[in-house]
Amino acid sequence: MTKQVIAINHEIEDESTGATASHHVIEYVSIDYKFKTVTATLNGYVSKKAYEAGRNPLCSHSISVNALPEDGEVSRAWLYSKAVEQGNEQSVFSGAELVEA
Repeated sequence: MTKQVIAINHEIEDESTGATASHHVIEYVSIDYKFKTVTATLNGYVSKKAYEAGRNPLCSHSISVNALPEDGEVSRAWLYSKAVEQGNEQSVFSGAELVEA
């Protein structure tokens, strides 16, 4: 069975509470085909366990990608890879670890 990217593992401190979110999942995607832009909202949870238990997210971050995949099909795996891509100044997840299952 092929593994799929299901989240990003990256510690981000919530400014208002001081708590750390380490498990981030894509929960909203907007695609603009005319201008070839994709925006994804990743919600951050204290842990994978908290996410799986249905707890509320601790924080939320959006990333924008000013391109579409060559085949035009936007997938979560593609978005996760763009979020952690080195040199992506727009992403707080640049250099983070992808979680597979």
